[in-house]
Amino acid sequence: MDACRITLPEAPHQPVHLAFSDFNRLRWALEALRVHPGLRQRLLADAPEPRLTDSIALNGGARLPWSGPATHVVLWDGLNSLIEWQALQAANAAKAAPKVLYVGQLPEAEAAMPAGAQPLYPRGDAGLPQAAAFPMPANVRWRAWARRTLRPCVQRLRQPAAHHALSAGGCLVFCGAVRHNRMLLDDSFRGARLPALRAELDDLIGLPWRTEPARAQARIRQAVTQLQRAAQALQAAPNATHAPEWACLFNVLNLLHRQHTLSLLAQRTERLRVIEFGQQPHFDPYDAAAYAGNAFLDFGSTVGTECLYPRRIDIERNGKAVVALRLLASGESVADWLQRQGAAGFARQSEADAERALAALRRVA
Repeated sequence: MDACRITLPEAPHQPVHLAFSDFNRLRWALEALRVHPGLRQRLLADAPEPRLTDSIALNGGARLPWSGPATHVVLWDGLNSLIEWQALQAANAAKAAPKVLYVGQLPEAEAAMPAGAQPLYPRGDAGLPQAAAFPMPANVRWRAWARRTLRPCVQRLRQPAAHHALSAGGCLVFCGAVRHNRMLLDDSFRGARLPALRAELDDLIGLPWRTEPARAQARIRQAVTQLQRAAQALQAAPNATHAPEWACLFNVLNLLHRQHTLSLLAQRTERLRVIEFGQQPHFDPYDAAAYAGNAFLDFGSTVGTECLYPRRIDIERNGKAVVALRLLASGESVADWLQRQGAAGFARQSEADAERALAALRRVA
């Protein structure tokens, strides 16, 4: 548990308490307060001492004497986090419900959020806006500096090859989940009543997007067609929201877009550096002062279409070049996209995104 107390520029004498499941999430919440005036106003309306935490801390049994309308709970994984958290809410039904903030601006998922829920980060398709200045606690400033400065030193010792490749610059870089494993696929389908689709997509697990690109790309395009058919079946029942099902389709589609685009890039350049979660040792080039001589690929959040989310903030705050490769526009409906684009539109956009990434590579080479 990482906690601090701050004051905001709009009310310098009113403390705001934060307690999060880890330091990363604490600093991402502080960044949200810096760039989102509406969030600051919402918190300050809960005088005298508003409180901000996350569902992970509460689900983990954190002993926080926090409940009621002055407490705001962040759902980092959008609807997925809400589904997990509902059991905790049921167990504490006698307490006043906290207010909800979420990452995951997907119209179909937002429709299922509790009344009064609001996004943690501002809406829109612009990059990182000008941040408000307010004093950070000394322990937060020191830890953030130490992470940014010392992380490259640690990574040089633990993974010298990756460190030296990124330090040399001139690469396209992506770090995150790419191919599905069983845990990722099961997480995508949490709460979604799509058993037939889940069985159809089981062979996506471990798809060799780099070593067998032609086969992988063909299977990915086929999977997009399967998602489109599932979407058509959902749209045939207009009286139901099907929020978990739409969130599932978006999550799977986002990872397929990553795989397809990266597979195309791997065929066209040797300057692609991918650190794949779950497949390689952990290496985080985003939250570090080093490695700025590369172009960093941003495929967006797997839970929503918002421009700003934690990873994007890390890249921009550390002065790195960003190549935004978003399948859906900010605020776009996944139902509308699948109906309009399908596998053919998906393939065209992946091709265009690969070309944009190669153009960015030429600028940093």
